[in-house]
Amino acid sequence: LAPLAGNRVAYGTFYDGHIMIFDLKSRKWIKDVDVAGEKYLWNFTLGADGRLYGGTYDGGKLVSMNLETYEVKDHGAGAPPNLYARFVSSLPDGRIVIRYSTEKPVVKVYDPKSGSYTTAPEEMQGIKNGVPWQNLFITAEKAFDAETLKQVEWPFRVLTGSGETTAPAQMDLSSSGSIYLTYKDDIYRVDNADEPAALIPGENYHGTRMIGVTEGGRLVGVRGQELVISNPDEGSAELKAIPVKPKPRPPLFLASDNSGHVWGGPEFGQNVFIMNANSGETTNTQVVSYQGGEVYDVDFKGGVAYMASYSGGEIIRYDPLEVWNEIGKQNPKRVHRVAEEGYIRPAAGCTFGPDGKLYSGWWIGYGKYGGCICITDVEAGKYRLIENPLGAQGVSGLDVDEKYAYVATAIHGNGLPVMKDKAPQFGMVELDSGKVVFQHDFDQYNDESTTQSTPLIVEEQTGRVAVSKDGLSVQIFDPKQRAFILKEETAKAPGATSFVMASMHNGKVVYGAGSDVVELDMTTGGHRVIATLPELVFAITADPVGFVYASAGTGVYEINLIPEDEDRD
Repeated sequence: LAPLAGNRVAYGTFYDGHIMIFDLKSRKWIKDVDVAGEKYLWNFTLGADGRLYGGTYDGGKLVSMNLETYEVKDHGAGAPPNLYARFVSSLPDGRIVIRYSTEKPVVKVYDPKSGSYTTAPEEMQGIKNGVPWQNLFITAEKAFDAETLKQVEWPFRVLTGSGETTAPAQMDLSSSGSIYLTYKDDIYRVDNADEPAALIPGENYHGTRMIGVTEGGRLVGVRGQELVISNPDEGSAELKAIPVKPKPRPPLFLASDNSGHVWGGPEFGQNVFIMNANSGETTNTQVVSYQGGEVYDVDFKGGVAYMASYSGGEIIRYDPLEVWNEIGKQNPKRVHRVAEEGYIRPAAGCTFGPDGKLYSGWWIGYGKYGGCICITDVEAGKYRLIENPLGAQGVSGLDVDEKYAYVATAIHGNGLPVMKDKAPQFGMVELDSGKVVFQHDFDQYNDESTTQSTPLIVEEQTGRVAVSKDGLSVQIFDPKQRAFILKEETAKAPGATSFVMASMHNGKVVYGAGSDVVELDMTTGGHRVIATLPELVFAITADPVGFVYASAGTGVYEINLIPEDEDRD
């Protein structure tokens, strides 16, 4: 979002790459412009030439819009093969600073007068974005001469209870008028480099994503479904519920806690929901993490939920029977961050093994290929990694038994195209040693459309593993034989298109195939369709009693597979 003159706001969209203009007085959208060929518009900056500049994905381009005619100009990809022109910032003389990523990260400067790109000085490489302030260009932790772009001494310090110290700039609040600094949970404002930074009184800043400053100097931020608005005169910050009822979101995952509740969470949102399976009554939490991204999966131990979350690479503990206290960092509470080891996306979700430890499967951070299995002692907070178990590929499917991890990989990377010369793999990995005892290339896949997820599940009664790749027929792997079995039978079953599969704990697994929910017999390889839902099945889970829960669109559906002669407890 970017405020514009004339009571307008510019909005850059994701997935379809449009710039939309909203009129604040009429409360109407007045323009919708397609940025041809681009999927995302990231952030905006106003150039000295009066045009609105923005960066794109997946062409890695700089584009600009004439704010009178709404004509869009394509300034090209300044740093191929990078897919992301992620951050754009303005210099006082009209040049635009662009941060490109992630294949060959680089910071470049675009001159609208000449239409040319130059590489920024070495000291600027690695910055994200910045603002012009007096005769400087200020980024989060570095200051540069606005004309020469040479780095200068950081001009800002704050006075804390333990003395004077430096503090980084808060870029979402800072502007050419004032620089805002953060130190722990406190926020300071600097209007003049010769004056000390002023503390802005107020609580409730912890976990808040700051989004701007009003003309009257009130800070505004977002924390989950609440606005945080400072009251400088009163020395406080108040919480206000955003006065719009959120629309339903398609679940990214579902998980049964085996006590009559189904948990789930949306894509692009760090909250989770808890649904009473009998009544359908649902509780939505506030955010469980202040990192951008979403919870990918949850599993349970002793009535406590443990979550794997992108993009902070976090394992998070939440006890639904304890008082909610995210401000105090007590409940929910981070167990540890796999991101400290470089891994950020838990594409394979998480599951407790027979040994009581939590197993999660991850992709490495942006700009690299690779993955790991993380094994967490949730009580002690200790963990160890099995890195790149099948080579430098992201772990996209994972389950375990007493001795082995069963792993499926994807040939994707965060912010990278799929690898053209590699096949995704399936493997059997010894947990104690990390030794690979079986490894198999998926021999059918399309490197342009291969999926990021690989549904994989261990069925407890048979000990066999069901796995599917790219919507192809589900394969059954027998760990005792260390071979795929019942190939003729499973070839007759539709491929899994759901994000995951679920075990019924009775020799069968269930998964989504288009809008059908399919049950696969792990002993015979036979299958049957047990339900057809109104939309494509994405997430699925099951409880030991015999109930299957599947998401289709924004709905969650219950399928009763309890034999007629049995009663549910």
